[in-house]
Amino acid sequence: MRRIFLLAFAFVATSPAFAGEPLATDDASVLPQGACQVESWVRYDRDLWFFAAAPACSPIDGLELGVGVAAYDSKSDGRHAYLVLQAKPMLYRDPDDRWALAATFSAGRDTGRPSARTGFQDATAVLIASWFASDTLRVHGNGGIAYSHDSFTTGTWGAAVEWDMDDRWTALADTYRDAPGRPKFLGGARYTVTADRLELFAAAGDRFHGTRDTWFVKAGVRVQFDVGR
Repeated sequence: MRRIFLLAFAFVATSPAFAGEPLATDDASVLPQGACQVESWVRYDRDLWFFAAAPACSPIDGLELGVGVAAYDSKSDGRHAYLVLQAKPMLYRDPDDRWALAATFSAGRDTGRPSARTGFQDATAVLIASWFASDTLRVHGNGGIAYSHDSFTTGTWGAAVEWDMDDRWTALADTYRDAPGRPKFLGGARYTVTADRLELFAAAGDRFHGTRDTWFVKAGVRVQFDVGR
């Protein structure tokens, strides 16, 4: 376990936090102590190919630590490498398991940006609330702040719904604002191959009142495993 976290923190970090893909709005849950997961996905729009992998582990009860490693190829900005370091503490969970509070803190850098020598260029701090309405319906809300050294400091928010249609398929809907400008939205689905082990997901989204250039699609996989308790 110690080697895993030393490897993770050897990466310096970057920009907005990776939430539970494909949603941009995070949920107020963390991995069980001693468990790890890796999310990997690709995103495409008319200007950008984005490839990412985000390993995360829980070294102690109620704390999840993760690293996002990504590469993207933009028609306007060229090829960049992107790194993000994130901590997610659980703040409270209702004893009846009806609602929970958590938070995420992230920092990072884009190696291709003009301010790359400043180290950490971006940071986020987000408060997360989740309501477990039933065994099949979950509602999540986020509110926080995002800072970018090159361009902005802005408030962020998000709201998402997850509905388990059966034992394997989960429908997803999300609306969020993670940067200046109009909010975005997405819809998608998650397919559970093996419970708490392997999931596949896909989604498509756009900006409200967007143009033909603002849509995007993404797809990926999540693998969870134990490394010792």
